[in-house]
Amino acid sequence: MDKDFESEDDAGFDLELRKLKLQAEYGINIMAADDLPAHLEHQCLDRLESIRKKQLSSRKVTIREYLGFPEITPLVLLDEGTVADTLKQLLTQLNENGIYVNAMFEQDAESFYRFVSEELMEKEVFDIKLPGMKYCFTYETYHPTDKSSIISVVDDFFHGLFDHRGLKGTSKLMAAEWLSENGEYLTRREVFHRLKKQCSRYKDLKIDKWELSEFELNEPMQTAEVRIKTRYELTTRADNETLSFSGVLRFDLEKSEDKWLITSASIPGMMV
Repeated sequence: MDKDFESEDDAGFDLELRKLKLQAEYGINIMAADDLPAHLEHQCLDRLESIRKKQLSSRKVTIREYLGFPEITPLVLLDEGTVADTLKQLLTQLNENGIYVNAMFEQDAESFYRFVSEELMEKEVFDIKLPGMKYCFTYETYHPTDKSSIISVVDDFFHGLFDHRGLKGTSKLMAAEWLSENGEYLTRREVFHRLKKQCSRYKDLKIDKWELSEFELNEPMQTAEVRIKTRYELTTRADNETLSFSGVLRFDLEKSEDKWLITSASIPGMMV
């Protein structure tokens, strides 16, 4: 066996073993890293383990306390024309002190400012401050909309296809009945096994382009259509050949028991 190949294979095995150990001991679930050298991935794991150990020995505090009880102007005291600028200043201040807040989609300034200045301040975090460390919060996590929920389902589904730890979870994002590209109706189990057979050939998903091009929500029918322009690379497990795919990802979804589920999809390079 080639020594270089053997060394690379052993390093990969050591990484996977360490990830499983961290998950078992500290509950750390680690996704696959794209094109990251083994020694750098070990450094990332060192940092994650260090942070988790500090968390276990630290108390939780509100973000308001974490920031040192900053003076924040209540929304009711702001003139309407100053809310957007004040929000921008507040977000910058939080980011500089280890709290990063964003939104998946554009929000009106007043709603976003109210969320950041009131609701977010009462959320709890571990009282830990490390160089470069940030706590990240997304508005839609606490105030989800149909659009944000749909995009999250699509994103989780696509990324899960090419992660051997996340592949099984993709079945939970599928409707019980699925319409294939050739017009055939399939069960969730049939689709999952069809996808598993294809996706298990690949590893190391690398996305170069991910652009939402079309989004159509039919509220009365509780259905949605999503189109995403994409370009991505996958590496074959058999011979480590890198393949490039590009085109439009198409997803159709329906809402069932307050959950958005995928009913059909078209994925460049896959037959679904």
